[in-house]
Amino acid sequence: MKATWKNLMSRFLYHQVPPKLQVIPEVSQHLEHVAILAPHVKTYSTECEKLFQEKKVFFDNMVFEGTPLPEDEYIEMINTYRPELYVLPDKKDDPVATWELHKHAIGKLKSLDGAMAVAQGIPSEEYLTWVKEAGIKIIAVPYLDNYNRYAIIKFIQYVAPLHVHLLGIEHPSELYLYNNDHAILAADTTLAYTSAALGHLLEQGQYGKFKISDGTTERQAIKEEGLVDRLVKNIQYIKSINW
Repeated sequence: MKATWKNLMSRFLYHQVPPKLQVIPEVSQHLEHVAILAPHVKTYSTECEKLFQEKKVFFDNMVFEGTPLPEDEYIEMINTYRPELYVLPDKKDDPVATWELHKHAIGKLKSLDGAMAVAQGIPSEEYLTWVKEAGIKIIAVPYLDNYNRYAIIKFIQYVAPLHVHLLGIEHPSELYLYNNDHAILAADTTLAYTSAALGHLLEQGQYGKFKISDGTTERQAIKEEGLVDRLVKNIQYIKSINW
C-alpha cells in the first residue's frame, strides 16, 4: 500500500531529479521518495508513469521555476495520478492570488489527502484559519534564508496545528534546525542532483544549486562523466542526516 501523509510515521525527503535519471536502476534503488514537477509529466511521460506507479511522489507545478502548467491541467494530473503529497496551485510571492487559487482548486480536486497550502511570505491568521477549516492538513513553506523560514514555521505552529513541508532546502545542514520539530512532515530538494551535476560531492562540503527547467536543466555546464556515481553518493549523504 502506498503511504499517505496520514500514515507517514517519520519525516521523508523527496529528491527532485530529472526523471530520466530517476529511473536508472543504479539511482532508482536509492530513491523511495521522489519529487515530480508537473511539466515533466508531459516531457517524460513514460518515466513519470513508472515513477507514479513505483515510488512515493511529491508533486509540484514548477511555480518557483517559472514554467508551470495551467492550473486546471495541473489539477487534472493530481486527480489522475493521486500523488502522496502535492502542492495546491499557487502564485509565487502573491499570497492573495495563492489563496484564490487554493479555493478554486479544492472545488475540483477529488481528494485533499496530501494537499499542501503554501505560505507566501508570512501567512495571515485569517488564511491559516481558512486552511485548517478547509480540511487541509499540511502547509508548504518555501525556501528562504534559514532564519526567516524558521520564524515563519514557528508562527504557523503558534496559530494553527498544521504539518509543515519544507519547499526546497538551501543546504543539507539546514535540516538540523528541525531535528526536534515534530510538526515537520517532509521536505523536497534538488541538492543531490544539482550538486552532482556541477561536479560536487556533498560529503566534501561542496554543493551547487540551479533551477531544473521543464526540459532537463537550465543551460549549465553539466559534468556528465561520473554524474550517476556523484548523485548516488549525494543521495546517501543526505539520507544519513538524522533530522
